[in-house]
Amino acid sequence: MSNPLVVVARLEVKVGHVEFVKEQAEQLIELTRIEPGCLEYVLHQDNDNPHLFMFIERWETKFYLEAHLASIHMQAFSAAIEDVCVSLSINQLSVIA
Repeated sequence: MSNPLVVVARLEVKVGHVEFVKEQAEQLIELTRIEPGCLEYVLHQDNDNPHLFMFIERWETKFYLEAHLASIHMQAFSAAIEDVCVSLSINQLSVIA
């Protein structure tokens, strides 16, 4: 089996919207973890900056990641947090060692 695709998505939200984003993320996570090809999908919150979140994901292949990004629940999450998001970056990584 080839190395899985690792994704780190960094999301910073506006003050006053942390709990809203957590609620939206819980719904997303529940549906994402049962998607085909999803090996890991975990949300982390920064200990020093509660407005900063990181999704750490592992997917069997890029095909499954692309299917996730196109899913109805991912589109709904993106739309729900759009106005409360300060910044978003997504990095796709390959395991080296």
